[in-house]
Amino acid sequence: NIYKADYSFSRGVGTDAGGNYEITLLPPDTYKIRAFPPKDMITLIGTDLIDLTLASDETRVQDFTLFKAAKIIKGKVTRADGTPVMNAQVQAFRQDTYIETQTDFSGNYTLFVSGGAWNVTVYSWTVDWIYSQPPSVIVFASNATPEEKIASFIVITVDAAVQGRILRPDGAPVSSSTAVSLQGSEGQGYYVPVDSAGLFFIRLPAGTYSIFFNVRDPGFSSPTSTPITVAKGETKDLGNIFLIKATKTIKGKVTRSDGRPITDAVVSAKSNTQNFAETRTDSFGSYLLLVTGG
Repeated sequence: NIYKADYSFSRGVGTDAGGNYEITLLPPDTYKIRAFPPKDMITLIGTDLIDLTLASDETRVQDFTLFKAAKIIKGKVTRADGTPVMNAQVQAFRQDTYIETQTDFSGNYTLFVSGGAWNVTVYSWTVDWIYSQPPSVIVFASNATPEEKIASFIVITVDAAVQGRILRPDGAPVSSSTAVSLQGSEGQGYYVPVDSAGLFFIRLPAGTYSIFFNVRDPGFSSPTSTPITVAKGETKDLGNIFLIKATKTIKGKVTRSDGRPITDAVVSAKSNTQNFAETRTDSFGSYLLLVTGG
């Protein structure tokens, strides 16, 4: 697979019976390229990414060697009552590398990986469960010594949903970087960004939740919200939620201890009424937050 760093271009091709491949008609540019093993050769691991710059009319030979994995991550995916989850997607990733497999009928899985630190998580294309916790971090020595580690997951059965639409005061959709998060009484959180029309839909277990609107639309702030209760089997529609025009300003500068400015630092503000605003520092370390009173 070969692609540009911004993913504006991507192309993949398979090898022939002799292991040979050819990718043609590539525009001159800088690319990232790597090789993956066939899906039925699960003990082999893909190569690391290679940066490749092609000039006009250039033909480049780039060979790859696939190695047998010396490290193994295995575990089990179950529901809270211990019922195994079949066909769950388990993924281990680090930087630009990922390896994926499915659980069997007993909920067990095995991943063959190389040394280093891996983030392991589980997800599903179905609609009746989710996993909302951070990935498990598994660390192996960066050598060829065989190692095996366990990472098991307990997923949450979802039986309810919340939907709605976030709009600017004039009725226009908000920025797609705006997101909605719901926090349960036991600390569990569910987060989803809005789409281009400002719509959101969150699947979650029945219960009572606090709502947070993470507004990243300059000049606007979220309205005050109150907790909601969602019954089993219910899809609670919050309707249209209108942002508030921000008229107050918080500004400042982020620096290191020696006074050097820090660029692109995230600065956020949250009020006791659950209003939220966020921005980043500029090249001088300066930031400006537009908020409502409170």
